[in-house]
Amino acid sequence: MRNLAYHITPFAHSDVWLLNIEQLLRRIDIFDGCRVIGIGCGSGNLVPIEKVQAAFASHRIDHWVTSDQCNATWRESPTFYPMLEYIAASDMKGITFYAHAKGVT
Repeated sequence: MRNLAYHITPFAHSDVWLLNIEQLLRRIDIFDGCRVIGIGCGSGNLVPIEKVQAAFASHRIDHWVTSDQCNATWRESPTFYPMLEYIAASDMKGITFYAHAKGVT
């Protein structure tokens, strides 16, 4: 099984995060195990969670993890362990691919 743990910090000033999701979706079928998406949300210049979720359209996502603690200091750390906990608790044992998409250049 190939699991996916993917964090997104969707900065509104750039669509780089969306371009990264589009790249991921071209390969999403290789992840036949647990798929967990983490989203940085909250105050700041971030796109709403619903817009990020909509980018995944009809693709299966098993768990969504959100955190309003994703900032310049903490970065993706607040979603990292919860995503891994979902994968560990699933019956889909195998390897896990972790990556993140941010709105940077």
